[in-house]
Amino acid sequence: AVSHGRLTAARVFLSRARAILSAPVAPCDPEAGALLTGEAVSAHHNGDYQNVRRLYQQRQRRLDECHAISPLSVRSDAYATLAFNQAELAREIGDVADAERLYQRAIDLWTTGLGQNHPFVARALDALAETLAARGERRKALALYERAMAIRVGAFGAEHPDVGWTLTNLGQMA
Repeated sequence: AVSHGRLTAARVFLSRARAILSAPVAPCDPEAGALLTGEAVSAHHNGDYQNVRRLYQQRQRRLDECHAISPLSVRSDAYATLAFNQAELAREIGDVADAERLYQRAIDLWTTGLGQNHPFVARALDALAETLAARGERRKALALYERAMAIRVGAFGAEHPDVGWTLTNLGQMA
């Protein structure tokens, strides 16, 4: 429903699903976390930033609780994805310092959990570079774009759309 512009319907469905999956039997089920993220994305598309922040905080608490129960049950990429999503929100509402910190956290976690040449790392590098470029830190941004480009070419080949995205960003730096 979200991808078809039916945000109100999406929110109702996601809220009902979250109620079911947050029952005591399922709080650490990855699907419960995915639903919180889905509901946050829906709220983000609707411009309800306060609700987005609340849902991401709830997701953080859920990850922390599940990690305390069973450290191996929560993978670092779940924390990285949350940090990336929070960075996107921070950048959109103008909190550039928090966005930079959160993008860097996502980069660090994805690098540790998935490896330094994973496409998710490239995605976060690209987003951090865009944030730095907007602040006029061109040299730092250029280095990050080039790193993202190398990862994407290595992972996907030179003709992949993600490579094109980074090329567009590099072209805007020229």
